[in-house]
Amino acid sequence: MSATVPFLSVGFDSLTAVELRNRLAAATGLRLRPSAVFDSATPAALAARLAAEARTADTPRPGTAPATGTGAAVSGTDAADTDPVSVLFRRACELGRIDEGIALLKNASALRPAFRSGSDLAAAGTGPRLLRLNERADAPVLVCFGSIVALGGAHQYARFASRFRDRYAVAALDAPGFTPEEELPADMSALLDFQATTLLRELPGRTLVLAGSSSGGTLAHGVAAALERRGEGPAAVVLLDTYLSDNQGITQFNDVLLGGMFAREDRAAPMDGTRLTAMGGYFRLLDDWKPPAVRAPLLLVRASTPLGRPSAEAGDWRSSWAGADTVVDVPGDHFSIMEQHVATTGDAVADWLGTTLGTTLRTPDDL
Repeated sequence: MSATVPFLSVGFDSLTAVELRNRLAAATGLRLRPSAVFDSATPAALAARLAAEARTADTPRPGTAPATGTGAAVSGTDAADTDPVSVLFRRACELGRIDEGIALLKNASALRPAFRSGSDLAAAGTGPRLLRLNERADAPVLVCFGSIVALGGAHQYARFASRFRDRYAVAALDAPGFTPEEELPADMSALLDFQATTLLRELPGRTLVLAGSSSGGTLAHGVAAALERRGEGPAAVVLLDTYLSDNQGITQFNDVLLGGMFAREDRAAPMDGTRLTAMGGYFRLLDDWKPPAVRAPLLLVRASTPLGRPSAEAGDWRSSWAGADTVVDVPGDHFSIMEQHVATTGDAVADWLGTTLGTTLRTPDDL
């Protein structure tokens, strides 16, 4: 493995990344956050990070004791312990005041810098870059959009992408604003302009399939419409248990959704103020956004198990999407269809794409 090849590009997922971090912490005695591998992106960057951490550990701050080199783990919340937004949001969730916590994030996000021209951001190269998880020059490109929650990102698709390595190129694109140096979009138009421009620049002339899990599917749909307006529409769109933001089928489980994110924090990214206000900013943008129609064939893959006991007043808890040409129910809940049940989810998508694009996919189990 080259020192500059991203970990995600060679199949690292959240579990293998945490395992590597644990081994490095044990070998070096350094206190490494669980997300250190994904935070560093490449082996070269991780090595530089370890060297910097070692220098810091060997140089105690004035008035502090020298580092003991115990290799103790740093929990995902340690980085956020002194972050006011994170502290207040976590407190709101602990008290069961979920709506107030989300309102806090929305209001805080309005104070962050924002970009209004997606094309200018793409030209400047200061937004997220397309991450290539698997390359096949002669194949369609399955582009996976990171969801807009605090734990969203390309790492969501490591195991999902592995189901398609034999037939498609696979890439992932994060939403901007989840790192301190990135601005949030001022509106959905700026976001979709940035992501559509990035795809056309990075993947010229390629056949595209746009996909997204949860809120990532919302972006996949929006970018599909933006590309169609430019005459460069995708061959297909795949939504993986995607809901609109006001759908009570999913909002009735907000406490479970947030609990699931907190439970996964140590395997993905710390939910610090930057990532939480980014989530709040996107929630704010999506509150009144309605997806435009797309001409591309559209698949909706739905979880078959609810996250909790559904409320009769909320209606059907399953996801729905206007304009979906095909709806397929797969085993698992909103989280597990991309985790424990990712194989059957991938197979359902592969079967539909095989019919829609006229291709046949062999999964790794068939090889």
